[in-house]
Amino acid sequence: MNEIMKNLIYVPLYNILIFFFAFAKDMGVAVILLTLLVRVLLIKQSTKAEKSRLALQKLQPEVDKIREKYKDDKERQTKEMLSLYKQKGISPFSSCLPTLFQLPFLIGLFVVFKSGLKSGFPLYGPIKSLLNGTVINTTAFGFLDLTINPNVGYLIILPIIAAVTQFVQSKMMISKNASPEQASMNTMMLIFPVLTFFFTLTLPSALSIYWVVTTLFAITQQYFIDKQINKESQIKSPQS
Repeated sequence: MNEIMKNLIYVPLYNILIFFFAFAKDMGVAVILLTLLVRVLLIKQSTKAEKSRLALQKLQPEVDKIREKYKDDKERQTKEMLSLYKQKGISPFSSCLPTLFQLPFLIGLFVVFKSGLKSGFPLYGPIKSLLNGTVINTTAFGFLDLTINPNVGYLIILPIIAAVTQFVQSKMMISKNASPEQASMNTMMLIFPVLTFFFTLTLPSALSIYWVVTTLFAITQQYFIDKQINKESQIKSPQS
């Protein structure tokens, strides 16, 4: 294990998880609280990305016109599209930022749930004091071992819930624009829930809980941002 990654990401995440466990006395609740903390830390980036995604959707008809107009000149097409994005103050890549920011947390949580909860990582002094001799129990809600893969028996419900919540989020993100490029993107978004199912099926159960909570958080955030932007558009419409 890379010592730098261990000291910078894995051990701090493990200690935060155990901090929540010390108060909640349940590892499932601790995982949920840690997930919410990660989402709150990323809320600024994810809000900006969601607004950028919606702006890109509204701009899609103009983008399609540029693609059609310069379909035989890819260099000019790219130049005109970048000029349009700059004019509108939109970054076409900003919607990817939350995923990139979340990746170290996801990898870190995977290591914590896969290795940390089984063998244990070093605990900081104050965290040890908080535990006060309490044994770290990896069972969630009194019946679910978070270190095992949810691929047997009733545990398979976790990947199913993860896939369903991912499907709901994907449906919310699908654009009504009928361009071939957007249609291809929409198809990929609908395939993603299937990938989520198989992904969470092969990982510790704790990751399924993380996935469900983080997706529900994203759905809620997306709903309120969309509502706010639609309200702002309605206010501006009579003036335009």
